[in-house]
Amino acid sequence: SDGFEDEVILAMLFISPGRHAGPGGDIAQICEAAEGEHKGLRTHMSDLFATHPAVVELLMQRYRRGLDSDPVAGEVAPPQAGP
Repeated sequence: SDGFEDEVILAMLFISPGRHAGPGGDIAQICEAAEGEHKGLRTHMSDLFATHPAVVELLMQRYRRGLDSDPVAGEVAPPQAGP
């Protein structure tokens, strides 16, 4: 045994499909190749992060929180509102 007799779940933290996360993308190809080399290995990909119904609200909350906080070291501060 090569130690790959198990299941792997990939959390697809992508906003949109593309060359990495889309059908036939890099990730699917890598998983397919790994499963071919290791017969006991099975991979399962989650839906993309952005498909969750609460993602827009979550991103808005994080955006507002970021605007209300001090910049992180190295981060550019948002422009100040005019007079």
